Amino acid sequence: MAKKEKASKSSGGEKGVFVKTVRFVPFTPEVMDDVISQAEAAVLRGITRASINELVARGRLSVVELAGRRFVLRSEVENFRDARIGNGRA
Repeated sequence: MAKKEKASKSSGGEKGVFVKTVRFVPFTPEVMDDVISQAEAAVLRGITRASINELVARGRLSVVELAGRRFVLRSEVENFRDARIGNGRA
């Protein structure tokens, strides 16, 4: 007879697991003209760098990695629309 395991309930203080879904873009000469730092992206959108980093981690913004640093695409940052609030702010 197969042993059945009981599903244990969370202790209430535990939160869900956050899994990073970073989308990388291949580095090409065309992409180089569109690459900006995450700090520049934050200033462009008027939000914090941590917010940009979270959008990257959630796969909402693509990343180009150069010399171990992660950059985002200006075109994606400018065209980003947050579906949760619907006003175009990240």
